[in-house]
Amino acid sequence: DDGLCCEMSARFPLGESPDAAIFCFEMFARERLERAQSWCFDLRAVLAQSARCRTSRECLRGDVCVVPRAPYASGRALRLYYRAPGSRREEMLVYAGSPAELWLEVQVSSLEPRFAWLPLALPAGVETLLQYVLSFSLAFCLLNALPAWHLDGNLALKLLIAGSRRRQQADAGVADKQAAPEPQADGEDDAANDLGSRGQLLYTVVGTSTTVLLVWCAAGSILLLAL
Repeated sequence: DDGLCCEMSARFPLGESPDAAIFCFEMFARERLERAQSWCFDLRAVLAQSARCRTSRECLRGDVCVVPRAPYASGRALRLYYRAPGSRREEMLVYAGSPAELWLEVQVSSLEPRFAWLPLALPAGVETLLQYVLSFSLAFCLLNALPAWHLDGNLALKLLIAGSRRRQQADAGVADKQAAPEPQADGEDDAANDLGSRGQLLYTVVGTSTTVLLVWCAAGSILLLAL
């Protein structure tokens, strides 16, 4: 192909040869310092050879040790070894292109199903499901910790303000006076009602503003999904 396979650029990272099986090869970096030369060979014919080398001294007389020329990340030549399910024979696959696309399209696993009716994608599917469950659990945990009305974060804020006020009273030597107990929900403490005027104002403002913010966020998300 008159060396068109070695005419590589950002537009043609695999060369401009019309034959897709032809790829550009060159010497190792240490040998290119002595003589810069490149050749166009059949990619699979070269990579399928069992003999590998690091320098031309390891090759037979008259042979040259070469590697695929890949100046661009989107034009790499890769040699992949795999075993089909139920087979002990190792097969080889030659790939030329972007490693990023290969990573997205090919799924590799060291696991092999014990039964033939089990799908190969089962371990990856279970892993993805557990990741989603973990993500949703963490999201609901963080959401429940917000000091909005009817969430656990609101009760935590109430207890925090009450506890802070009781410590201030204890430090000042003021006797803690409790009002008559009122009916409370399960899990609440008597000290939660001892907020004081400032504490009650802070509790109301924080709870209301957080609730309004959550409502606006939920409404915006629903609107975006509807659009």
